[in-house]
Amino acid sequence: MPLTNGFIDIINVVHEKDWRKEERSLEQLGITGMTKETLLKYVHTGKKQ
Repeated sequence: MPLTNGFIDIINVVHEKDWRKEERSLEQLGITGMTKETLLKYVHTGKKQ
C-alpha cells in the first residue's frame, strides 16, 4: 500500500518519530473484540457504544 506508506512517512517527518517502531496492540488501542460495525462507529463518532 504505497499511499498508506507515504502518509506514514510524512507523519514520521512531521512528528520526528518513527511510528512503525511505536507499534500498538489492539488491547492498547482499546479495540479488542470490536466487530467491524462497532469499530467503524467508534472511528466515526469516537464513542465505543
